[in-house]
Amino acid sequence: MYIFKFDENISPLCRSYFEDKGHRVSTVYEENLQGTDDLSLAAICKENQFVIVTFDIGFGNLVRFPPQDYSGIILLRHPDPNLEIVQRLIAEAAEFLDREEIKNRLWIVEPGRIRIHSGL
Repeated sequence: MYIFKFDENISPLCRSYFEDKGHRVSTVYEENLQGTDDLSLAAICKENQFVIVTFDIGFGNLVRFPPQDYSGIILLRHPDPNLEIVQRLIAEAAEFLDREEIKNRLWIVEPGRIRIHSGL
């Protein structure tokens, strides 16, 4: 079981895709962390063993956020995200959890594919 932390750019309406698979989800809004800078949010997630779920491309920087230091990072990518697209990307990531480990990895989730990085 994983605990996911939705960044402020991920709708809480998407949480059921992970919760239906037995995982827990919290959001930055639930913990009054909206507006928190990336390094602070990453430190909170690292300390609490949260998997970060975000659209913030900064979390794709392997030097600044080495995947091996975190319980996991899921970076969603789409040029024109709307709620339907975000839900599809989250659903793809949730299904992929049945086949692949997220711990200590960065997943870049795009329509129809997931790229995995384990660090440098």
